[in-house]
Amino acid sequence: MAEGELMETGRFALCSHSPLNLAAARLVVLASAVLFWPHTGVSQKAAIQKLTLTQVEELVSHRVPDSTMRTEIQRRGLAFAPNPAIVDSLRAKGAGPLTLAAIEGVLPKITANKFADSGPSLAATMLSIQHLLEEQHQVNRVRTQNLPSSRTTIRETVRASLSDVLIDPATCILHATNTSESSTKWSVNGTDSVSHFASRVEITFSFKDVEELGIEKEGDYWNHRFAELGHPSDTMTVLPSVFIVHPSASKPAFFMHNSTTMGNQPPEVKDSTTKVTSFYFRDEATANRAVEVMRRAATLCRGGNRNSATQN
Repeated sequence: MAEGELMETGRFALCSHSPLNLAAARLVVLASAVLFWPHTGVSQKAAIQKLTLTQVEELVSHRVPDSTMRTEIQRRGLAFAPNPAIVDSLRAKGAGPLTLAAIEGVLPKITANKFADSGPSLAATMLSIQHLLEEQHQVNRVRTQNLPSSRTTIRETVRASLSDVLIDPATCILHATNTSESSTKWSVNGTDSVSHFASRVEITFSFKDVEELGIEKEGDYWNHRFAELGHPSDTMTVLPSVFIVHPSASKPAFFMHNSTTMGNQPPEVKDSTTKVTSFYFRDEATANRAVEVMRRAATLCRGGNRNSATQN
Protein backbone atom coordinates (compact mmCIF):
# COMPACT_ATOMS: atom_id res chain seq x y z
CA MET A 1 0.00 0.00 0.00
CA ALA A 2 0.98 3.60 -0.41
CA GLU A 3 -0.67 8.10 0.89
CA GLY A 4 -2.88 13.16 2.53
CA GLU A 5 -4.93 17.52 3.43
CA LEU A 6 -4.76 22.14 4.25
CA MET A 7 -4.07 25.53 4.68
CA GLU A 8 -6.06 28.57 5.62
CA THR A 9 -5.92 32.33 5.18
CA GLY A 10 -6.50 35.16 7.61
CA ARG A 11 -3.67 34.26 9.98
CA PHE A 12 -2.57 37.87 10.33
CA ALA A 13 -2.96 40.06 13.43
CA LEU A 14 -4.58 43.18 11.98
CA CYS A 15 -4.63 45.34 15.08
CA SER A 16 -1.16 46.74 14.39
CA HIS A 17 -0.57 49.60 11.94
CA SER A 18 2.78 48.29 10.70
CA PRO A 19 3.27 48.11 6.89
CA LEU A 20 3.34 44.30 7.08
CA ASN A 21 0.01 44.10 8.87
CA LEU A 22 -1.56 46.71 6.61
CA ALA A 23 -0.48 44.62 3.64
CA ALA A 24 -1.93 41.54 5.31
CA ALA A 25 -5.18 43.40 5.91
CA ARG A 26 -5.38 44.33 2.23
CA LEU A 27 -4.78 40.67 1.35
CA VAL A 28 -7.63 39.46 3.57
CA VAL A 29 -9.92 42.09 2.06
CA LEU A 30 -8.89 40.98 -1.44
CA ALA A 31 -9.47 37.30 -0.65
CA SER A 32 -12.85 38.10 0.85
CA ALA A 33 -13.81 40.24 -2.12
CA VAL A 34 -12.77 37.58 -4.60
CA LEU A 35 -14.25 34.57 -2.84
CA PHE A 36 -17.33 36.00 -1.17
CA TRP A 37 -18.93 38.60 -3.45
CA PRO A 38 -22.67 38.79 -2.74
CA HIS A 39 -24.98 36.73 -4.91
CA THR A 40 -28.19 38.77 -4.96
CA GLY A 41 -29.61 42.27 -5.38
CA VAL A 42 -27.62 45.10 -6.90
CA SER A 43 -24.41 43.10 -6.57
CA GLN A 44 -25.57 40.41 -8.99
CA LYS A 45 -22.99 41.53 -11.59
CA ALA A 46 -20.16 41.21 -9.08
CA ALA A 47 -21.38 37.73 -8.17
CA ILE A 48 -20.60 36.46 -11.65
CA GLN A 49 -17.31 38.28 -12.12
CA LYS A 50 -14.66 35.91 -13.35
CA LEU A 51 -11.29 35.54 -11.68
CA THR A 52 -8.42 37.43 -13.29
CA LEU A 53 -4.97 35.91 -13.59
CA THR A 54 -3.64 38.44 -11.07
CA GLN A 55 -6.28 37.43 -8.54
CA VAL A 56 -5.53 33.74 -9.02
CA GLU A 57 -1.78 34.34 -8.62
CA GLU A 58 -2.28 36.39 -5.45
CA LEU A 59 -4.62 33.84 -3.89
CA VAL A 60 -2.20 31.02 -4.72
CA SER A 61 0.76 32.95 -3.29
CA HIS A 62 -1.16 33.56 -0.05
CA ARG A 63 -2.16 29.94 0.37
CA VAL A 64 -5.90 29.98 -0.09
CA PRO A 65 -6.89 26.30 0.40
CA ASP A 66 -6.55 24.20 -2.74
CA SER A 67 -10.12 22.87 -2.52
CA THR A 68 -11.49 26.43 -2.17
CA MET A 69 -9.54 27.54 -5.22
CA ARG A 70 -10.96 24.66 -7.27
CA THR A 71 -14.54 25.40 -6.18
CA GLU A 72 -14.28 29.11 -7.03
CA ILE A 73 -12.65 28.51 -10.42
CA GLN A 74 -15.31 25.99 -11.37
CA ARG A 75 -18.16 28.16 -10.08
CA ARG A 76 -16.97 31.54 -11.31
CA GLY A 77 -14.77 30.82 -14.30
CA LEU A 78 -11.68 32.66 -15.48
CA ALA A 79 -11.38 36.13 -17.00
CA PHE A 80 -8.30 35.06 -18.95
CA ALA A 81 -7.52 32.38 -21.49
CA PRO A 82 -5.31 29.79 -19.76
CA ASN A 83 -2.54 28.05 -21.62
CA PRO A 84 0.17 25.53 -20.69
CA ALA A 85 2.66 28.31 -19.87
CA ILE A 86 0.24 29.87 -17.36
CA VAL A 87 -0.45 26.49 -15.77
CA ASP A 88 3.29 25.82 -15.43
CA SER A 89 3.79 29.29 -13.90
CA LEU A 90 1.03 28.74 -11.34
CA ARG A 91 2.46 25.32 -10.53
CA ALA A 92 5.87 26.90 -9.86
CA LYS A 93 4.20 29.46 -7.57
CA GLY A 94 2.68 26.71 -5.46
CA ALA A 95 -0.74 26.06 -6.97
CA GLY A 96 -2.12 22.75 -5.74
CA PRO A 97 -3.25 19.83 -7.89
CA LEU A 98 -6.96 20.68 -7.48
CA THR A 99 -6.38 24.27 -8.61
CA LEU A 100 -4.33 23.16 -11.60
CA ALA A 101 -6.88 20.54 -12.60
CA ALA A 102 -9.67 23.14 -12.46
CA ILE A 103 -7.70 25.51 -14.69
CA GLU A 104 -6.81 22.73 -17.11
CA GLY A 105 -10.51 21.87 -17.22
CA VAL A 106 -11.32 25.22 -18.86
CA LEU A 107 -8.50 25.14 -21.37
CA PRO A 108 -9.70 25.53 -24.95
CA LYS A 109 -10.39 22.07 -26.37
CA ILE A 110 -7.60 22.14 -28.95
CA THR A 111 -5.10 23.35 -26.36
CA ALA A 112 -6.25 20.68 -23.90
CA ASN A 113 -5.72 17.94 -26.46
CA LYS A 114 -2.17 19.16 -27.04
CA PHE A 115 -1.47 19.90 -23.40
CA ALA A 116 0.20 16.56 -22.72
CA ASP A 117 2.87 17.45 -25.28
CA SER A 118 3.66 20.81 -23.70
CA GLY A 119 5.05 19.60 -20.37
CA PRO A 120 7.63 17.05 -19.29
CA SER A 121 7.94 13.99 -21.48
CA LEU A 122 6.68 10.61 -20.32
CA ALA A 123 10.24 9.52 -19.56
CA ALA A 124 10.85 12.66 -17.46
CA THR A 125 7.51 12.20 -15.68
CA MET A 126 8.29 8.59 -14.84
CA LEU A 127 11.71 9.64 -13.55
CA SER A 128 10.04 12.21 -11.28
CA ILE A 129 7.79 9.50 -9.85
CA GLN A 130 10.77 7.24 -9.24
CA HIS A 131 12.68 10.02 -7.44
CA LEU A 132 9.68 10.91 -5.27
CA LEU A 133 9.20 7.29 -4.21
CA GLU A 134 12.90 6.77 -3.56
CA GLU A 135 13.12 9.97 -1.48
CA GLN A 136 10.25 8.76 0.74
CA HIS A 137 11.49 5.18 0.89
CA GLN A 138 11.57 5.02 4.72
CA VAL A 139 8.23 5.76 6.44
CA ASN A 140 8.17 4.84 10.13
CA ARG A 141 5.30 5.49 12.52
CA VAL A 142 3.40 4.28 15.57
CA ARG A 143 -0.22 3.23 15.05
CA THR A 144 -2.52 2.97 18.05
CA GLN A 145 -5.92 1.33 17.69
CA ASN A 146 -8.57 1.73 20.36
CA LEU A 147 -11.26 -0.88 19.70
CA PRO A 148 -14.08 -0.65 22.23
CA SER A 149 -16.10 -3.06 20.09
CA SER A 150 -13.72 -5.87 21.09
CA ARG A 151 -12.27 -4.34 24.30
CA THR A 152 -8.89 -4.29 22.62
CA THR A 153 -6.04 -1.79 22.35
CA ILE A 154 -3.32 -2.36 19.77
CA ARG A 155 -0.09 -0.36 19.62
CA GLU A 156 2.00 -1.10 16.55
CA THR A 157 5.48 0.24 15.80
CA VAL A 158 5.97 0.07 12.04
CA ARG A 159 9.25 0.37 10.13
CA ALA A 160 8.51 0.38 6.41
CA SER A 161 10.66 0.95 3.34
CA LEU A 162 10.07 1.09 -0.41
CA SER A 163 12.85 -0.20 -2.66
CA ASP A 164 13.60 -1.61 -6.11
CA VAL A 165 11.51 1.09 -7.78
CA LEU A 166 11.56 0.42 -11.52
CA ILE A 167 9.44 2.31 -14.05
CA ASP A 168 9.45 1.57 -17.78
CA PRO A 169 8.22 4.50 -19.94
CA ALA A 170 7.84 2.18 -22.93
CA THR A 171 5.21 0.03 -21.18
CA CYS A 172 4.10 2.48 -18.46
CA ILE A 173 4.68 -0.28 -15.89
CA LEU A 174 5.82 0.45 -12.33
CA HIS A 175 7.35 -2.20 -10.10
CA ALA A 176 8.36 -1.65 -6.48
CA THR A 177 8.93 -3.64 -3.31
CA ASN A 178 7.50 -2.60 0.04
CA THR A 179 9.17 -4.16 3.08
CA SER A 180 7.89 -3.65 6.61
CA GLU A 181 8.54 -4.90 10.11
CA SER A 182 6.26 -4.29 13.04
CA SER A 183 6.15 -4.97 16.74
CA THR A 184 2.58 -5.13 17.99
CA LYS A 185 1.40 -4.99 21.59
CA TRP A 186 -2.12 -6.31 22.14
CA SER A 187 -4.15 -5.50 25.26
CA VAL A 188 -7.32 -7.58 25.43
CA ASN A 189 -9.43 -7.30 28.58
CA GLY A 190 -6.34 -6.23 30.51
CA THR A 191 -4.12 -9.06 29.24
CA ASP A 192 -1.07 -8.01 27.20
CA SER A 193 0.76 -9.91 24.47
CA VAL A 194 3.37 -8.96 21.88
CA SER A 195 3.60 -10.13 18.26
CA HIS A 196 6.20 -9.51 15.58
CA PHE A 197 5.33 -9.32 11.90
CA ALA A 198 7.39 -8.95 8.75
CA SER A 199 6.09 -8.55 5.22
CA ARG A 200 7.45 -8.11 1.74
CA VAL A 201 5.04 -6.98 -0.97
CA GLU A 202 6.02 -6.69 -4.62
CA ILE A 203 3.72 -4.26 -6.46
CA THR A 204 3.33 -4.18 -10.24
CA PHE A 205 0.88 -2.14 -12.32
CA SER A 206 0.57 -0.05 -15.47
CA PHE A 207 -0.29 3.65 -15.39
CA LYS A 208 -2.54 2.90 -18.38
CA ASP A 209 -4.94 1.33 -15.87
CA VAL A 210 -4.91 4.15 -13.31
CA GLU A 211 -8.27 5.91 -13.37
CA GLU A 212 -8.32 7.81 -10.08
CA LEU A 213 -5.83 9.13 -7.54
CA GLY A 214 -6.87 9.68 -3.93
CA ILE A 215 -4.96 11.14 -1.00
CA GLU A 216 -5.67 11.04 2.74
CA LYS A 217 -4.05 10.68 6.13
CA GLU A 218 -3.46 7.11 7.19
CA GLY A 219 -5.42 7.59 10.43
CA ASP A 220 -8.40 9.00 8.52
CA TYR A 221 -8.28 6.06 6.12
CA TRP A 222 -8.59 3.50 8.91
CA ASN A 223 -11.20 5.48 10.83
CA HIS A 224 -13.35 5.56 7.68
CA ARG A 225 -12.92 1.81 7.33
CA PHE A 226 -13.98 1.23 10.95
CA ALA A 227 -17.10 3.33 10.37
CA GLU A 228 -17.92 1.43 7.17
CA LEU A 229 -17.64 -1.85 9.10
CA GLY A 230 -20.19 -0.57 11.62
CA HIS A 231 -17.74 0.28 14.42
CA PRO A 232 -17.48 4.11 14.45
CA SER A 233 -16.25 4.08 18.06
CA ASP A 234 -13.15 2.14 16.99
CA THR A 235 -10.34 4.58 16.16
CA MET A 236 -6.73 4.69 15.04
CA THR A 237 -4.15 7.40 15.60
CA VAL A 238 -0.88 7.53 13.66
CA LEU A 239 2.20 9.42 14.84
CA PRO A 240 3.89 11.08 13.13
CA SER A 241 1.21 11.74 10.53
CA VAL A 242 1.56 9.76 7.32
CA PHE A 243 -0.20 10.46 4.01
CA ILE A 244 -1.42 7.77 1.61
CA VAL A 245 -1.67 8.18 -2.16
CA HIS A 246 -4.13 5.69 -3.66
CA PRO A 247 -3.94 4.92 -7.39
CA SER A 248 -7.09 3.00 -8.27
CA ALA A 249 -9.00 1.44 -11.17
CA SER A 250 -12.53 0.22 -11.81
CA LYS A 251 -11.25 -3.32 -12.36
CA PRO A 252 -8.46 -5.35 -10.69
CA ALA A 253 -5.23 -3.90 -12.09
CA PHE A 254 -2.64 -3.91 -9.29
CA PHE A 255 -0.74 -7.18 -8.89
CA MET A 256 0.60 -7.96 -5.40
CA HIS A 257 3.00 -10.74 -4.46
CA ASN A 258 2.86 -10.78 -0.66
CA SER A 259 5.04 -12.74 1.75
CA THR A 260 4.09 -12.34 5.42
CA THR A 261 5.84 -13.81 8.46
CA MET A 262 4.48 -13.84 12.00
CA GLY A 263 7.07 -14.49 14.70
CA ASN A 264 9.03 -17.67 13.98
CA GLN A 265 6.36 -19.22 11.77
CA PRO A 266 7.05 -20.03 8.10
CA PRO A 267 6.14 -17.20 5.72
CA GLU A 268 2.71 -17.16 4.16
CA VAL A 269 2.84 -16.32 0.45
CA LYS A 270 -0.16 -14.96 -1.41
CA ASP A 271 -0.72 -13.44 -4.85
CA SER A 272 -3.62 -11.10 -5.50
CA THR A 273 -4.83 -8.49 -7.99
CA THR A 274 -6.70 -5.52 -6.53
CA LYS A 275 -8.50 -2.37 -7.65
CA VAL A 276 -6.35 -0.08 -5.52
CA THR A 277 -2.82 0.18 -4.18
CA SER A 278 -1.14 2.71 -1.91
CA PHE A 279 2.09 4.59 -1.41
CA TYR A 280 3.03 6.21 1.90
CA PHE A 281 4.58 9.66 2.31
CA ARG A 282 5.94 11.47 5.33
CA ASP A 283 4.55 14.90 4.37
CA GLU A 284 1.51 16.26 2.57
CA ALA A 285 3.41 18.44 0.09
CA THR A 286 5.31 15.47 -1.33
CA ALA A 287 2.13 13.38 -1.43
CA ASN A 288 0.39 16.13 -3.42
CA ARG A 289 3.32 16.30 -5.80
CA ALA A 290 3.15 12.53 -6.25
CA VAL A 291 -0.55 12.78 -7.14
CA GLU A 292 0.26 15.46 -9.72
CA VAL A 293 3.02 13.54 -11.52
CA MET A 294 1.15 10.22 -11.32
CA ARG A 295 -1.87 11.88 -12.86
CA ARG A 296 0.32 13.17 -15.69
CA ALA A 297 1.81 9.72 -16.18
CA ALA A 298 -1.67 8.20 -16.43
CA THR A 299 -2.68 10.94 -18.87
CA LEU A 300 0.30 10.35 -21.15
CA CYS A 301 0.05 6.58 -20.94
CA ARG A 302 -3.63 6.71 -21.88
CA GLY A 303 -3.00 8.74 -25.00
CA GLY A 304 -3.04 12.32 -23.72
CA ASN A 305 -6.64 12.50 -22.47
CA ARG A 306 -6.14 14.66 -19.41
CA ASN A 307 -9.46 13.64 -17.91
CA SER A 308 -8.41 10.00 -17.63
CA ALA A 309 -7.03 10.37 -14.11
CA THR A 310 -8.78 12.44 -11.48
CA GLN A 311 -8.40 13.06 -7.79
CA ASN A 312 -10.92 12.28 -5.10
